[in-house]
Order: sequence, then structure tokens, then C-alpha cells
Amino acid sequence: MIKILVTIGPGSFSEKVIKEIDKENVYLFRINMCHTTVDKIEDAIKTIKNATTNPICIDSEGAQLRNNYMEHENVLFKSGEKITIHFSEVLGNSTNISLNHTQGTKQLTVGDKIRIDFKGVVIQVVEVRKECIIAKVINGGTVGSNKAVNVNKIIDLPAITEKDKIAIQLGKKMGVRNFALSFSSSMKNVMDFRELTGSETIIMSKIESLKGLMNLDE
Repeated sequence: MIKILVTIGPGSFSEKVIKEIDKENVYLFRINMCHTTVDKIEDAIKTIKNATTNPICIDSEGAQLRNNYMEHENVLFKSGEKITIHFSEVLGNSTNISLNHTQGTKQLTVGDKIRIDFKGVVIQVVEVRKECIIAKVINGGTVGSNKAVNVNKIIDLPAITEKDKIAIQLGKKMGVRNFALSFSSSMKNVMDFRELTGSETIIMSKIESLKGLMNLDE
């Protein structure tokens, strides 16, 4: 029998919808911390628990680059235009953007190609300055807020964010026993995650990067 892990998002976050989904051999309801703010975690857990007895899985943000908020959800990046990638957080627009990890942004070098979201936007670093990075749009398109950012090289990022730590604490307090480590890239990542979740929990290690594949034997 196929078992389904269901991610609960804005379009499905109601007891009525969860009860309907629950009829389809669901074995876990996933809360994605990339799209859940700290102040919404408790409400998310309560809503799911009120609708089903199936377990909940809190899925960490992990070591993933994302852009910060944009002025609206369809900001146009035009091919050939220059984009400033700021080291400090800014509200993004058609010529400015910032990423969620300053540490990761500062690892970018001239020539690096950066893909934003899944709509084909590609920018390439052409200059590194003290306070920012200048990139050129290679492939234009629209960019929204909090979208996945991929770079054509390995970027070292913390495996567990401060937000993840808060989510784990709240989850354990409310009886959550399933946790997923996004972008797990080493045995140490998993051991550090286990130290936070505790020995009584179930961990799902998600291999989502080249570094994770290279360390799979660990």
C-alpha cells in the first residue's frame, strides 16, 4: 500500500481540507518551515491535530539559499540588466535583491551563475564589492518572495537555522515526534539535528545537494 506524505500549505490549511486529505492513506502531515513563520507554528500544529490523528512532521529550513521579500510577487528581471545583491536585507525590486544567508552571499565570486525560483531566471556575478555584489541578468523572468536560489557551486551554510531550533522546541512541546532535516549534507548534520530533537524522535534526512550526494556513504 502506498503511503503519502502531505505538505500542508496556504491552500489546504483548514480542518475541513485536512480531513478530506486524511482519507487518502496519508501517514504524515508535513509543516514546511521555509514557508511557516515562527508565530504560526503552534497554530499549524493545533489545526492538524484537530483534524487528524496522523502524525505531524516538522521539516526544517536547513542549508538553503532563498531570496528575501520582494515588493510584489512578480518582479520582472530583464535580460541584460544589472542587479545589486545586497549583503544586508532589503525589499527587493527589479534592480535589487538580498538573500536569507549573508554568509552564503559573501561566498559568491565573479562568474558564478545564480538561478532564482523555478521560472528560469538566471543572473551571473560580474563584480564583487565591499557592501554588495553586482550581477547581470542572463535569462530574464519574474521573481517573487522567499524563492529557492541555486548556485552552480557548493555554498557552505549552517545546517540548522535559529528558526529551525525554535520550531523543534515548540514541536516537541506539542508532541511532534517526526522531524525532517532539509539539505542534509553530512553525518555531523544529522547528529547535530538529533541532539536537538532527542533520541525518541524519528528523523528524515533529505539529500538535496551535491555535497549531500558526495557524503552519502556517511
